[in-house]
Amino acid sequence: MERSVFIELQRRDNPPSRAQSFLMRGGGVYSREEFIQIMRDHLDATEDNIQDWANDRRGDHTVQVVLSVESHMRCLWVSFRDLSQYRNAPKETARLMAAHWQDTLIQAIDDGKP
Repeated sequence: MERSVFIELQRRDNPPSRAQSFLMRGGGVYSREEFIQIMRDHLDATEDNIQDWANDRRGDHTVQVVLSVESHMRCLWVSFRDLSQYRNAPKETARLMAAHWQDTLIQAIDDGKP
């Protein structure tokens, strides 16, 4: 099943540095169908935009990262050729990373070190 990583950012008022220009408001990992609903409900995307996005499939081993800032959205695709090293990771490590990725990324963006 294809998934999208959605990260919602906002501009920071009077940022202490350029690297700290944004704050992360939230994020999640969603199926394509779930993300299409987010586009309709929260991102004011047109049906043409949604259809273009839905038709853009990059294949296996590709992660789609969607960044949203105010009314703008940017899609980035990251492909992995060999995932075998990740399959060998301890299951508990994978569960911990899945449970805490948002908090870790929020802190990194807040610190200006993403």
